[in-house]
Amino acid sequence: GARTPGVERTRGGRRGERFTKPCAMSNASYDADWRLCMRDLAYMLEWEQPPPEPVVDADGVPVPDQPPPPGPEYDEETGEELPPTLPEREPTEWVRGYVRYVQIFRRLERAYDQMSHPQKRVEVKKALEATIGRCLELRHWVMKKFARELDHVSLDEVLQDMNLPYNAMEISVPRYFVDDRRHELGARAKFLEALMHKFEKTKPELGKPNVFVGRVNWTKPVPEYLTRDVLAPPPPSAEEAEAKRIEEERIAEEYRSDLEERVNILAATKTKDQIATIIQKYTRGWLARREYDRLMDEELVFLGMKPAPRPEDPRDDPILRDLANNVERKKMQYANQAEYLAAYENLKDRVKERHGQEMREEVQDKINSWFLENRDPETGEFPDFPDVESGGSRDILNPTPKEDDDADLDPKAAKAKADAEKKKKAEEEKKKKEAAKKKAKGGDDKPKPKCPAKFINPLRDAIDSFNRTWSKVHDTGLEGGNFDQQFISSVVEEELKPVVFEEVRKEVDEEMRLLLENLREMVAAERAAKAGPAKKGKGKKGGKGGKG
Repeated sequence: GARTPGVERTRGGRRGERFTKPCAMSNASYDADWRLCMRDLAYMLEWEQPPPEPVVDADGVPVPDQPPPPGPEYDEETGEELPPTLPEREPTEWVRGYVRYVQIFRRLERAYDQMSHPQKRVEVKKALEATIGRCLELRHWVMKKFARELDHVSLDEVLQDMNLPYNAMEISVPRYFVDDRRHELGARAKFLEALMHKFEKTKPELGKPNVFVGRVNWTKPVPEYLTRDVLAPPPPSAEEAEAKRIEEERIAEEYRSDLEERVNILAATKTKDQIATIIQKYTRGWLARREYDRLMDEELVFLGMKPAPRPEDPRDDPILRDLANNVERKKMQYANQAEYLAAYENLKDRVKERHGQEMREEVQDKINSWFLENRDPETGEFPDFPDVESGGSRDILNPTPKEDDDADLDPKAAKAKADAEKKKKAEEEKKKKEAAKKKAKGGDDKPKPKCPAKFINPLRDAIDSFNRTWSKVHDTGLEGGNFDQQFISSVVEEELKPVVFEEVRKEVDEEMRLLLENLREMVAAERAAKAGPAKKGKGKKGGKGGKG
């Protein structure tokens, strides 16, 4: 695929330099990897839900006015968006999709762990969690599909067709599971240390060096039968040590005497040129075998079947340099996250100061218009303002769209709509009749199992959020200039506008409730003022009549 402009994939520095500070090129690499993952997720969504085939005319040419794609379906009771219905596929196709999602998950997890930009990490986590859920859905579906149609699940052929190694399917626990809980885990460790100090208990010994693996297992003790002490033979006694020394001296003496005898025989039977030729033969053979071993080791390292030799200087060790880079990146990540959270409230106040008055006037105008539109023209009574539990003025500001009246449509559109409704009702009646017939015959009325798709909508939301905010933002490398990967205040302000608008709306709602009470009191006072003189005049007229 096309590479992102301005992205350099080189991560190392000059040879011999101490790699202590993360460079911008590494930031650009993780940023480019994230963008490629989002592109692959968009491709996978298109694969999951292929677009409808275009409507063509009699000549096979697509008509200009194509019908809109089917929109999302909602639950009638809860109003929640239902997961989409996916097309039927072969089991191997589902396996290919599962493998692709696993590859995306591995790259997203690595990018989220090492990315330093706090706002980008929020977007990456949305896509990562949705991808994890989709991987689990497809895994269970593949197992169910294969168990029903095939004998076993084999990924060898699929990986071979996709030109992927076998370790491409290794799924590790996401590192953010522990990293996001580091404060909680640290507090728990301190609590355990305090308990052990209180009851005068000592810490259990951690793992000893493993002679087979060559590293220390700090999570659980190494079994006793794997330690060096158990594998080592027992120390010999003094008599056995003396006998062993005498035997080694005897073998060395026999070797020296045999070598001297062979040299004397060679000197007596061969010339100097023949002796030099024999020495060259053995020397050249040893050099050729050493070169063969070196080339074989290089080939195994190139194929990934043998680890590369570690350099003597730690500053030249790429593994140690990468570990040091990761540690420094984590420090930068925590610092940028703390700065982002600290500036969140300040930016919120700035947004409220800049746009708060404009938002307040907008909410007040819409509520005043709603008061005037729903006021009773005869009595002058104002409508009841929605309470806090029902959402306040939320429905006033964002009213539910009304369905288009058939009278407002042209005759052709109205006829097409009526035909579509009739066709839909006929299909529903047909399905009900078929279900009733199956139930009457006692047949199996269980629906055919379908692939679960609960995480398709979260994936689509993550892609839409990326396209809306970050698809055109390139702040890494020399062109972007954001070498420290600090937060972007303009993006934060755009994210805070809905939050500030909601706070302003609640404040205006309280003011409008007080205003509504005052208006109702004014209306009641006007009615009392109009009704008072009339009642007083009637009373005077009646008194005069009594006197007469």
